[in-house]
Amino acid sequence: MRKFLTILKITVAIIAMSPVALMPTEAYGQAKVNISSKTKVVHTTTYYVHTVKRKHTLYSIAKAYGVEQKIIEQSNPTVNFNPLRTRTKLLIPMPKLNSDGNYSFEKVEGNEVISNNKELLTAAELETEAKILANSSGFIAADSIFLARENQINFQVGTEIKCAIALPFNAQTHINWIEFVQGAEFARTALAHKGVKLKIIKVPVHENEFGFFDVDTIALKDVDIIIGPVHDKTYEYVARWANKVGIPIIAPFTSLDKTTPRPYSVQIAPTDNTKYSKVASWLADANNNVILINHTTYGDSSAMAEISPYLPRSTKNITYSRVTPAKTHILPLLDRTRTNVFVVPVSHYGSIEDILSKITSVNSPYKKYDIQVLGTSRWRTASNNVNPELFFNSNTRFISSYYADRAVPEVAQFYADYITRYGKLPTLFAMRSYDIVMIMAGALNNAGGKALSSLANESQQYKPLMTPYKFNLDEQGQIVNSQWPLVIYKDDYTVKCQ
Repeated sequence: MRKFLTILKITVAIIAMSPVALMPTEAYGQAKVNISSKTKVVHTTTYYVHTVKRKHTLYSIAKAYGVEQKIIEQSNPTVNFNPLRTRTKLLIPMPKLNSDGNYSFEKVEGNEVISNNKELLTAAELETEAKILANSSGFIAADSIFLARENQINFQVGTEIKCAIALPFNAQTHINWIEFVQGAEFARTALAHKGVKLKIIKVPVHENEFGFFDVDTIALKDVDIIIGPVHDKTYEYVARWANKVGIPIIAPFTSLDKTTPRPYSVQIAPTDNTKYSKVASWLADANNNVILINHTTYGDSSAMAEISPYLPRSTKNITYSRVTPAKTHILPLLDRTRTNVFVVPVSHYGSIEDILSKITSVNSPYKKYDIQVLGTSRWRTASNNVNPELFFNSNTRFISSYYADRAVPEVAQFYADYITRYGKLPTLFAMRSYDIVMIMAGALNNAGGKALSSLANESQQYKPLMTPYKFNLDEQGQIVNSQWPLVIYKDDYTVKCQ
């Protein structure tokens, strides 16, 4: 018996020292991994496309391809490796042959494969720089960061401006993006009449099956401006790259990320914190009698949350429904000595028309009261679905992200020329694109490498058509548009856009 136990201990010791025992536990029961013949190029890097089979493990796959497990995980940020499921597709980077005869892999950062090029600034480097330039109060010195970076813009005044538009171009391109490009092309023609040369470069961008964003950064490398992409997630990816190489990138509809300083980013959509700033002093004016309409069925709670901080304590309230009589509920609250301001946080078209009808009815036919109405930012579309006579008779005003009235000569001419060229009416997408190109190309042509600081001059207002733009630096050194148009319908049947 002792002899048997001694032999057993020796056998166990030999097994413990064998290579099999030294392998990671996940190596047991694994199947043979064959190198895939399928490849894919993403951001100039070639990958094997490996399909996981039964009993494949991260260890066995990494060993077969000669790649560190960490590199595979970094190259596939959307894949859950615990557990690794069969039929999962993995991108495995091919090794590159260096000049010294050794193989290496590119560093992977998030969803983006980047090189070790020292000219590219990583987000961490920008953050470090922000901390160095932080002022004594602990806030980022946005102007210092911005001015320190902007001299890297490489553009000579008078040369052709290369403008890239990064959108989801494909065989089924959405009509909105076609119209966006048409607006840019229309701006190119307008600039040509002013002697400014502009080239439009369409760059397709989309998210693929692996969670990567397919963007041809080679096509973007030598451009002077990048407009887009239009979706938040895709824009952040391209913006990170553009800010590394020093190319101004414009967010046409999205809001900029506030966590990382990106001094080459420009936000065209107005910022939320300035939305109702133009009506703040107007509502607080003691000469105004403010009346809030609380609709029992179609009240807009989100609009109410935005407007309520600006309402004075003296605000009168009406609990309103479709059957609310005007003479007994609205008329007693009116004041002949002051301007009566009705705040209407309602976005239902039928209810808007009903409310405006009752408000104007108490003031007809002699207009004894000075009446004005404040709607929500959604009333821009309501103006196309509600009787416009009511907007004029009630002196309605509302905040809008964009507005263009064909009664204005410049807008009317734009409409006429656009219809002649494309055979259809311009949309918001075409007009926004036109504005962006006119503003950015104009800044580059006038100020060259100082275009961004010129753009961020808070005293400068831009108005290519009817919508005004005014830019400033946010706390991260990014350029943002602070201007929300205030659209005012006046009882003399004119429309004003402040």
